[in-house]
Amino acid sequence: MFLRLLISLLRFKGSFRKPRNLQPEQVRSVLIVELTRLGDVVTMLPSITLLANHFSNAQLVLLVDARYEPFLANLGLPCKVLGVQKPESIIGFLKLLLLVRKMHIDLALSMSPPKRNAAVTLVSGARSKVGYLTYRHTLTPYLEVTPVESFGWLLDGEETYGLENIEERGLKVCLALGIPASFQRAKRGIQLELNMLEARRQRLISDGIIPDKKFVVVHPFSGWEFRSWSLERFGEIVNAIATHLNHDVVLMCDKSEEEKLDLLQQKFSGRHNVYFVASDDLLDACVILKEASLFLGNDSGPLHLASALGTRVVGLFGPASPELTAPRNAVGTFLFRKVECSPCAQLHCERPSNSCMSLIGQDDVLQAVMEQLSLVPESKAVANA
Repeated sequence: MFLRLLISLLRFKGSFRKPRNLQPEQVRSVLIVELTRLGDVVTMLPSITLLANHFSNAQLVLLVDARYEPFLANLGLPCKVLGVQKPESIIGFLKLLLLVRKMHIDLALSMSPPKRNAAVTLVSGARSKVGYLTYRHTLTPYLEVTPVESFGWLLDGEETYGLENIEERGLKVCLALGIPASFQRAKRGIQLELNMLEARRQRLISDGIIPDKKFVVVHPFSGWEFRSWSLERFGEIVNAIATHLNHDVVLMCDKSEEEKLDLLQQKFSGRHNVYFVASDDLLDACVILKEASLFLGNDSGPLHLASALGTRVVGLFGPASPELTAPRNAVGTFLFRKVECSPCAQLHCERPSNSCMSLIGQDDVLQAVMEQLSLVPESKAVANA
């Protein structure tokens, strides 16, 4: 209720601001707001290069969750990265509002529809505010149509986002600002400093965290239980890979998800070729994903990160189709079983005993893994091996 009221009041106030037709060279500072999840941040990154080239005289500041700051600061982005602590908490959010209110910014940009982005952009001390500035109370804003709006800036044209791939969101903001933007034109992929990568790789190997041989990364979680394939089924695929496909397996998750891996840790206790990594260090995660022969996982932030790093992927989709939420530059394949209620709002499952994710078969997943690894199927390499 607080955010809805705040956004409504700020929109009303902003409606009295006369739009200006500024030239790009007149802009000296730009605040880029993306306070959502890892996958949203990764899909927004191509827009930063376009913005930096267009506003060549401006200092760009990227506002993100503090968990992603060290990772983003190592990407060589043409902007300063400013991390904020716990923006999802009440205290953290109020501190954030006070911070941006004091900023002397020419232009603030809300890069995706979640309401936190809209509120922070509207509260900021920027003279002009552009982007997704409407209150959206949804976990799946790609299923709604949200306009790119402006207060204090004369937009180049009308743009809306919705029912499209999530990688279009940031590009729509660029288009509204008069920046020629397309997925093909935007710089894609993530480049990390080679010396840093090698140093971390050697440490991870020497500490026994990852193997010094070919391995597959399996990330079995997502942001919603019905967007996740069965943990037991993941276990069978891990067993088949480690037993028959001449690859070790690294089961990877966020530190907060570590307890969820107990079932698989018990299953593979004593297996020398199955590793478990639960870490909040995104740079370590990047090294692990970059070194992997393949990433297998649900529709999630790590899937987008793996794809951006150039790693081959097998992605499992259900509540949202790959057309809406999969990385479009991915090398690999996506498995998807459409049902009558998909795509869904991901608030509750209408068929919990027979969910869309449960319709993805183990043999189909194993077959996709073998194809991506360019392996000839062995007679014993079956999903219930």
